[in-house]
Amino acid sequence: GLKLELSTKMVDSRLYNLPIWHNMVSIVQEAVLAYAFSATRTKGEAMRFLGLNQKMLYKLKEKYDIDSMLGETGNEE
Repeated sequence: GLKLELSTKMVDSRLYNLPIWHNMVSIVQEAVLAYAFSATRTKGEAMRFLGLNQKMLYKLKEKYDIDSMLGETGNEE
């Protein structure tokens, strides 16, 4: 909530016509996935942290392009 509040202050509270509500699930999933990869040492740890199987983890990793977000220095395994 704080980041959204700070973002609206930067544009003088004019966040009109942005489909924030409809994209909320994707925004939160991407944030949690990025956190899991940055907070764990291996992809296996990230998978267990999120409660995902390997297939779903790689599917989400590709969907949100986590490697480029983390500079491809993310978890090994």
